[in-house]
Order: sequence, then C-alpha cells, then structure tokens
Amino acid sequence: MVVVLRGRHNATPPHTLLDAAHGRGQDWRTVIGQPPYPPGPMPPPRPRGAPALPAVVFTFLASVVVGGGLGAGVALLRGIPLTPEGLGSDPLTMGVSSAATSATLIAAALVCVGRGATPRWQALRMYRERLRALDILLAAVGVMSLGAVIDAVSWLLGVRGESTVDLIGDLVADASWPAFFALLLVIAIGPGLGEEMFFRGYLQTRLLGSQGRWKAIVIAALVFGVFHLDPVHSPMAFCMGIYLGWVAEREDGIATVMVVHAINNGVSVVLSRFLPGGEPTLVENLVTLGVGSALGLLVTYILIRRQPDVALRRQGA
Repeated sequence: MVVVLRGRHNATPPHTLLDAAHGRGQDWRTVIGQPPYPPGPMPPPRPRGAPALPAVVFTFLASVVVGGGLGAGVALLRGIPLTPEGLGSDPLTMGVSSAATSATLIAAALVCVGRGATPRWQALRMYRERLRALDILLAAVGVMSLGAVIDAVSWLLGVRGESTVDLIGDLVADASWPAFFALLLVIAIGPGLGEEMFFRGYLQTRLLGSQGRWKAIVIAALVFGVFHLDPVHSPMAFCMGIYLGWVAEREDGIATVMVVHAINNGVSVVLSRFLPGGEPTLVENLVTLGVGSALGLLVTYILIRRQPDVALRRQGA
C-alpha cells in the first residue's frame, strides 16, 4: 500500500509513523487510519532509494571526476602546477573545485533517493519545520567546540602536519577581499547543502531501516570522513559526522544540521582570515582542550534535556 501525505507539510512523515508502530508492536493499519481488520503483522520497513554501497561508490567517483577534474582544468588554464600546494594557492581553482563537488553531492542525493509517493525533499528529511533558533545555536556551538578539541588534540599528539585545512586557511588569509567573500560563500553554503543532503539526508536515512540508529550514524560518518581524502581532515570529519548525525536523528531531519554545517564552515573561514596562523603553544592547546570540552559537553547536555520538546513537535503539538 502506498501512503501519500496530504495537507500541511509538517505532518508526521509516514516512515516515522510506521517505524514508531513497529517498535510498539502496533498494527500498522491502525497507525495509518484504517480499521485493524483483518489482523496482520507490521510489514518490514522498505528503505527508499538506491542501495547504499553502489550509491557511495558512484558518488565518490563522480565527485572526484567532476570536482577534481574541473579544478585541475582551471589550474592548467591558469598555469598552476597540479600539486596540493599549487591547487591550494589559487582561490579560483579552489572555489571551482569546491562548488563542483558540492553540486555533485546534491545531484547524487537527489538521484540516489529515487522517485516515490513523497517528494524528494521529504525522502531526504529536509523538513524546514524542524528549524528552531535555539537548537541551531546549541548544535553549532557543539560542533565548533568539538572541532576545536580535535584540533588541539592533533597538535598535542604531534600528528597535525600539513592538511587541506591548513591549505584552505592559508589561502583564505592571503586572498583578496572579493576572493575571500567568494570562498566564504562556496566553502560555507556548498558543503552545508551538498554534504548533508548526501551523507545525512540520503545515506544515513537509507541505512536506518537495516542497521539501526547508531550504526547508521557511524557508517555515514565514516564514509563522510573517507570522502575528505586527508589523513588529518578525515578523522576530524568522522568525529564531526557522528555529532551531526546524532543531531539529525534528534531532529528527525537534516534542516538543522545543514544550517549548522554552514555556520561551522563559515566561522572557520572568518577565523582563518582574521586570526594569526602558525602552531599554537602548549598552553593554548591545553586551554582550547579544556574550554572546548566543557562547552561542548554543556550544550550537548542541554540538547539532550530538550529532547521531550522535540518529541512533542513530532506529534504535531
């Protein structure tokens, strides 16, 4: 049977109703408003969209070909060497490559989720009704605190080295003002849309039915980290992917994490522009570690305590 949502957009999506009934052992006909006769078991959830593994492989190859290919093409036209240092020294090359990669991820999410009775934005759980200013603020502070802690730990362990994060930071610091604002737009908004639509909207949602909540979060975060192809940036992305995945499940949608991701990237770009670079001192790393951990735990605790309010919103209260 196909369930079609009608009326207001903030109605509880059918997969949420059926999954909730499945957990309670409730007959599915009662949940969707039909009389509970003849009695029958709850049908197993049928995840929508392309299988996860082929979709991930296809999207990875497409992002490398499109994003990397366009970036390399721009570099060749401008006479820039095809090395990480060379590619990371030109704002136009970096901007084109980043924008093309984000566009590829958006297209892949829309294609992989497939067609169904509900619109694609609903299948990706892009519910704008989930957006609340306080939730966005708390989650953004949590993500940025986690990023600061991971950064401090990497310096303390001596494993930081040169990474794409440093290359982007140096590029932003030395760019002209028009190039800076263009990079701010591309690096903040592009990944906030593309990466969240594919990794949390498509992949994590696709895995929920077969793997369960936490396995889906961890697998999506792991793939998210691998996609960054950097020994320093990838572990950071993995840890932050787990946090973003948890927030997405807490909100039962990705609208909040899309905004949070964009805020985190935007703040990082701005700080790279105005704060001095170089290796932090031992005291600076220890202070960052302590303050970041305390602040991150505090806002996460507040988010957990606000969970009953989210449950009421899911029921349309």
